[in-house]
Formats: sequence, C-alpha cells, structure tokens
Amino acid sequence: MTKNGLTATLTANDGVLNQTSGGFGINASGGSDVTHLIDNGSGITEFVTIMFDQLVTFDQLALSSFTSTEVASLTIAGGSPIFLVGTGPSIDIYNFSTNNTVPIGQSVMLAYSIGNGFSLDEFTVTLSESTAIPEPATFVLLGIGLAGLGTGYIRRRRPFRHVGTEERLTPF
Repeated sequence: MTKNGLTATLTANDGVLNQTSGGFGINASGGSDVTHLIDNGSGITEFVTIMFDQLVTFDQLALSSFTSTEVASLTIAGGSPIFLVGTGPSIDIYNFSTNNTVPIGQSVMLAYSIGNGFSLDEFTVTLSESTAIPEPATFVLLGIGLAGLGTGYIRRRRPFRHVGTEERLTPF
C-alpha cells in the first residue's frame, strides 16, 4: 500500500493476508481458518511483517477483536518484543515512543501470542529525517584540498634558493 509517497509492504508468514472491512487477517494455508483474524490457524502461529521504503518512526497501532484474554507480540526493527494485551471487544489503540525507528530493509512484525486472535486495523508512522551520507567523491575532493593546503604551508616554510650562473641568493 502507498500513501503520501510512502510504501508499506505487508506480508503474512503463512497463507494469505486478507483485507476485510475491519482490517487485516490471515487465512492459513491449511484452510478452515478465521480469515479476518491473526491467530494460530491450522496450528501455525500467524504473523504479519510490515516493511517500508523510507526511514520511519512507528507511532501507533490499532487492533480489533482483541479481548482481555488475548496477547499479541510486536517487534520493531529487530528490537525486543513488546507484548500487547487486549482490553475489550472494541478497538485497542497502542501509542509508542519516538524511539521506534524502522530503517529501510528492517521491519515491524505483529504476531499472535495467546487467545482467539485479533485483526490489524491500522498503524501510524512518521517519516524520519535521514542524515545525508557524503559521496566518496566528496571525501576525495576534501583530501585533495587538504593536501594542497599542506603543500602550500610546507613550501612557505622552506628557505628560498635561486641558483643561477651569476649569483646565489638566500633569504636572511
């Protein structure tokens, strides 16, 4: 899915990721699974992986069909899992700190842990400012400039001698 120039790619570990009117669920490969929930369908613990094409901060997550007897696991960019406990039949919204940066090539993983399952309704991210990395040519130009300054400094410190046929000049 793409929104405002940011592309998020969602994948299921097993089966098919379904978008329903309420959110996302997984239909496990073995069939006879609840298609609108992320659960342990057919005995396999289901999870969704979300990857972004830009550097983002993961801010918020909304889950539904998530009761107080259910637990989900959220792992952001390979960090320690965050365990989310449901609070009721309505939508549960979880807000996260600003330290949840997801670099390009890393992912957010939302997994079923305990209970009947849940639906991934939405998530919110903020585009992060990336630090520009200078090109190698910039370092080469910087090195040439520093070498030129060093050479000029050494030449000025060296005594001046002019050798000619008629006379020899030396500074003071």
